[in-house]
Amino acid sequence: MDKAAGTRQKSDRPRFAGSLGYSALTGLVVVLLATPYYYLAILVPLLIAGGVLLLFWPELGFLLVIAAEPFSEYTSLSDRYDFLTVTKFVGIATVLVIALRTAVTRFNLVKKLGSPLWAWLAPFFLAVVISTLWSDFPLPSWDFVRKLFTDYIIFSMTLLFVTAAFFHRRLPATIIVCTAASSLLSIAGMAFNIPWFVMDMQSKQLMRAQGAAYDPNYFAMMLTFSLPLLAHFIFFVKKPATRLVCILCLAINLLGIVLTYSRGGALVCGAVMLLTFAAYLPRLKPGLIGFLLMGTLLAITAALAVIPESYWERQKSVTQVATDRALGRRLSYYTVAWNAFVEAPIFGHGPDAFRHLFERSHYASAFHREGVSDKRAAHNAYLEILVGTGLVGLTLFTGLVLAAYRLFFKAMRKFRENGLEESASMVKAYMLSHTAMLLALGMLSAQHHKYFWLALGLSSVSMRLASASKQ
Repeated sequence: MDKAAGTRQKSDRPRFAGSLGYSALTGLVVVLLATPYYYLAILVPLLIAGGVLLLFWPELGFLLVIAAEPFSEYTSLSDRYDFLTVTKFVGIATVLVIALRTAVTRFNLVKKLGSPLWAWLAPFFLAVVISTLWSDFPLPSWDFVRKLFTDYIIFSMTLLFVTAAFFHRRLPATIIVCTAASSLLSIAGMAFNIPWFVMDMQSKQLMRAQGAAYDPNYFAMMLTFSLPLLAHFIFFVKKPATRLVCILCLAINLLGIVLTYSRGGALVCGAVMLLTFAAYLPRLKPGLIGFLLMGTLLAITAALAVIPESYWERQKSVTQVATDRALGRRLSYYTVAWNAFVEAPIFGHGPDAFRHLFERSHYASAFHREGVSDKRAAHNAYLEILVGTGLVGLTLFTGLVLAAYRLFFKAMRKFRENGLEESASMVKAYMLSHTAMLLALGMLSAQHHKYFWLALGLSSVSMRLASASKQ
């Protein structure tokens, strides 16, 4: 009798724990509903459902983080605390799930995280920390270290979760669909004056599309990143309907890039399109080249007719350095960067120091704008790294980029040797997207952008998949 009672008590424990958990969650919902943040109450059931999904499929968390990038302007949970974003919570939850699964199932995490790029990533992180320790700007420098740690998590997640299916279909499809959706929002914003998806609505002088991203220039960079992936699917997809959708997405993203009025974005887009055309030219049948040239001429004619004159005027302003204050300001960044480099050439002034050094220069007052901070980024990731971490940091960063290219090329060659031309083309598309990011980094301080670290991870994944492939 006592044994039966004991058994009954043990069986009641999970029920009691479950009831206690449900009661706590219900109480949390009630408390939230009674506060000014009542709208957060809906997050409780969503978090529960999301937690269950992540426990079984943690790769969904990684995919959501990548999918949310073109919608970065609207991922924040609060205007007051804009650093609290959905992607941060999803990323933290995914990392916790990985740690839990590693502890419980003895998941071979070290093997999955293996990559030749760690030989560059580890010393680069060390160089950043050393520069931070000697920096006159410790707070922004340590914040850079925090962001770099997050970048490494994105890189690691790519190594962990990108399987063959993700590599060839799910990941590129996610990037294409999300960038095209955000581009559609930008087109709608420009067409119907929707302030959520355009910039400079109040001035009425120049409206620039930014979709659901936080900046037109960064938005143009993301759209350009998707172009080589679209080219791959246009050439290799088997279903005509899917190919038509890809062509439509290509047109939408190109129009989105135009509507950003980004001068740097236009230059990078043009360069990437030329590289992509040259890369896929051998796949064009001789009879199709004539149709392609005719289509290109028609597209250019349509663009000249549809694109407003203000766009061409803005692009021509690239040559007007003497009168364009924005270009003059950007040229001043190089002067400030050179002077800073001469002062600390080895380990630099500490990561993210450039904006503070610029504020101290006489250029800050010369290019001062009312209501805008004099702390200006260099609009060039390579300058930021050089000033922040000196020649040591820039050398390691350059070595990292070149090592990624080496992996892409080796993977392409391996896939071709095994007769897997479509896989080789997928690697080529990722490599061209990586190139788009590297070109954009010359015009933006975007060294923490998720697409850059994603592309680095994909270089290692492509080599891993190529080595495992069979003829």
